[in-house]
Amino acid sequence: MLLLLEGPDGGGKTTLAKSVFSHLRYVHNGPLTTTDPTEMFWEQLRNLVPNDGTSVVVDRSWPSEMIYGRLANRPVVFDRAADRMFQRVLLGEGGTTIICLPDEQRCREVWRARADRGLELLTKDEDFAQMYQFYRGWLDANRDVAAHWDYGSMSTGDLLCQVGYRRYPRCPPGVLGSQMAKVLVVGEQANVKRQPAWAAGMPFVSPGGSSKTITQWLDEMGLGEHQLCWTNALGPSGIQSNPAVIQELPCVVAILALGLTAASWAEQARRFARTRKITLCPATHPAAWTRFRAGQPWDGLAFEKILRFAAEHGWC
Repeated sequence: MLLLLEGPDGGGKTTLAKSVFSHLRYVHNGPLTTTDPTEMFWEQLRNLVPNDGTSVVVDRSWPSEMIYGRLANRPVVFDRAADRMFQRVLLGEGGTTIICLPDEQRCREVWRARADRGLELLTKDEDFAQMYQFYRGWLDANRDVAAHWDYGSMSTGDLLCQVGYRRYPRCPPGVLGSQMAKVLVVGEQANVKRQPAWAAGMPFVSPGGSSKTITQWLDEMGLGEHQLCWTNALGPSGIQSNPAVIQELPCVVAILALGLTAASWAEQARRFARTRKITLCPATHPAAWTRFRAGQPWDGLAFEKILRFAAEHGWC
C-alpha cells in the first residue's frame, strides 16, 4: 500500500498518519536539497516511490512543492503536466492521495497557534489563504483519484471507505497509470538518457520531451489519469516488451499508439486480448510531430472515436 498525505499546515496529516495508519512505514518529505529544475523533479519522485516494496504512508510530495515553491519563488517545476505524471506513477504503484482539509477557520486556528510558536514555515495570513485555496482547488480537480479527510466532521470509517473506493490495483511491470483504465497509451521507447538509472524505462515520465508534450495534448482532450494507462513497445534495452500485458489490463477498450513501432506492438496486443474488442488509434509520435509540424494541431487530437467510445460507455 502507498498512501500520500497532502494538505495545508494544520490539516491533520501527521496526526492521521500516526493514529489511523500507524501500521505503515511513515516517510516525511522535507525541503528539496537542490534548486536545479530537473534534479528537483527526480528527487521528488524518488522520495515518493518506495523502493523496497513495503507499505508506506508519505507525508507531502509534489502537490506541496506546487504551492510552497510558488510562495518561495522557486522555479516552476511541478506544473500541470508534471502533476499528471506524478499521479501516473502513484496510480501505477496502486497508491492513493488523501487531502487533509478541514474547515478553513479550524485549520487556520491550528496553523496560527503553531506559527506563533515558530513551528511553521509560512507565517503570513495571506500565504495561508493561498495555501488553503490551492489544496481546495487541487482536491476539486482530482476527486477521481484523491480522498478527502476532514478531522472536524468525518469519521475514520468514512475516510477508509473513500480510500478503498479510490485505490486502484498496482499495474504490471512496465505499465504506469490506472490498472482499470479504458485507454492504453503506447510509445516506442523511454529516453533513458533523460532518466536517472533508478527510473530507467519508466514510461512517459520525464520533466521534458515527448512525455510532457503528450501529457499536455491528452489533457486538452479531457482525458484524466484515472482513465489512462501507459507503456512502451520497447524496454530500456531495446527489446520488445510483452504485448500479452494487455491481459492484465482488463478494462482497456482503446489503444492510442504513438508511431509505427507502437502501432505494430498494439496490433499484437489486440490478438492477446482475444474476445475483447479493442479499438486501435494510430497517431504520429509527438517527437516527430513537434519536429516536422510544429504549430499545427496534432493529428491525435482528431481521434474523436476515443472520446465517442468513452462517452458511450459512460466513463468520460
